[in-house]
Amino acid sequence: QALGARDPFFASLSPVLQSDRTLAEEILPVLTHSLLQFESSSDRSKPSKIISAYFSSVLTYEDVATPCYRAIISVVLHLRHFHPPNNSKGALAHDKWLDIDFSLLSRCAVKSNAYTTAFLFLELASEYRDSEASPHGSATEDILFEIYSHIDEPDGFYGIQTDDLRNFFARRLHHENQWDKAFRFHGAFVESGSATSSDSDGIVQSLYAFGFNQLALKTMQNLSADSIGSTQSSTLAYNLGWRAETWDLPENLGNNHSGATLYLALRAVFRERSPHVVDTVLRR
Repeated sequence: QALGARDPFFASLSPVLQSDRTLAEEILPVLTHSLLQFESSSDRSKPSKIISAYFSSVLTYEDVATPCYRAIISVVLHLRHFHPPNNSKGALAHDKWLDIDFSLLSRCAVKSNAYTTAFLFLELASEYRDSEASPHGSATEDILFEIYSHIDEPDGFYGIQTDDLRNFFARRLHHENQWDKAFRFHGAFVESGSATSSDSDGIVQSLYAFGFNQLALKTMQNLSADSIGSTQSSTLAYNLGWRAETWDLPENLGNNHSGATLYLALRAVFRERSPHVVDTVLRR
C-alpha cells in the first residue's frame, strides 16, 4: 500500500503476490529496497524501524517456518548490494539499511542450512558489535560448530576457541563420526546422573548412526518424557520414522526438512489406498 500510493504499478501487484507465494518470496527484497529508497532522507528512519522491528520479531520467534527465515535473509543480502541515498555512514552504509542483529541472522541462516551465509553474518556481527556490549561467547561457539560441521572446511572446526572443553570434546566425536566413543561418553554421564539434554541427544544420534532405528526412536520417546529432556529437532525424528517404517509420527512440515517431506511421501505410499491422494501428497 505504501508503494502503491507512490506508483500505480505497485498497487496492481498486490493480488498477484497474494496468489503466488513463490513470486512473493522472489520479489520481497526488491519491494523492501524500493520502499526504503522511496523515502526521503528526513522520513526514511520510520519505515526502516518498522521493517527492522518486524523482521527481528519474526527471527526471534521459535516456531517460524524455514522459508520465512530465508525470505528475510534474502532481503538483507539484497540490500547489501546498494548504498543508501543521502547516507553519511561511510563506505559500509550498505550494511545499515535495517537495524537487525547479525548474530540473530546468523543463527537463522544455520536453521536454513545456509552455512556460508551464516558465517558472513557472524563476521559482520563481530565487526559491528559494540565493544562494551555483553559477549555472546557460547552462542557464537554453537553457531561456529554448526557451520564448520557442514561446510567443506574440516580444519576450521578445530580452530574454534572454547571454554567448555566437555562440549567441544563431544562435538569433536560427532564431527569425526566416532559414534562408538560418543555413545560411551554420553552414556557415562547418563549413568552418573549428571546428564544434560545434549547427552540424551547424543545417545539418540549414536544409535541412529549405528542403524538401530527402532531402538533410537524408542529411546528418543523415552527421553522426551524423562527429566533429562531432549532438545532434538524434528529432523532426526522424521529420519528415524521413515527408516523404521513408523507411520504414526505427528505431521509437521513447518520447518520444511527433507526428512519430514520424505517421511510423509513414504507414509502416503505405504498407507493410502487412493492413487489421487498419494499424488497430492507427493506434489505437496
